[in-house]
Amino acid sequence: MAFVKDETTTEKPKSNPFANWNKAWNDPRYFTANTAKNSKFLSPKEKEFIYLLNMARMNPVLFGQTLAKQYPDSNNQQYLRNVPEYKSLLVFLAAQKPMPILFPDSLCWVSAKCHAITSGEKGYIGHDRQSPDCEKKTHFMG
Repeated sequence: MAFVKDETTTEKPKSNPFANWNKAWNDPRYFTANTAKNSKFLSPKEKEFIYLLNMARMNPVLFGQTLAKQYPDSNNQQYLRNVPEYKSLLVFLAAQKPMPILFPDSLCWVSAKCHAITSGEKGYIGHDRQSPDCEKKTHFMG
């Protein structure tokens, strides 16, 4: 299921796709979370991921109580209930304070993509750039 509207759409959404899990997500302030919707360099899945991250950052408690618990299908929910990392995520979200939303950055994206491809080709795990081309594209914020 895609959460990201078509890039040509300029109208404000009437309903948040997360409202399927809880109507509280229809609060207009959450419509600002879809910061990647008009990004030309991101795939639909990448846009959806940023949207999800922003919703979790804006209201981690609600995100944990609704999407994190209800989003997986019933088969996954049974499996996830026994996964320590999933349990840890729910505990973390319940205690987390809201954070500022993220905005896509094309230079960071190009830098990360170059690093991921060259690292994968070489079987490298780490932060050091693995090619002169990637050294030229190094850009990060954080």
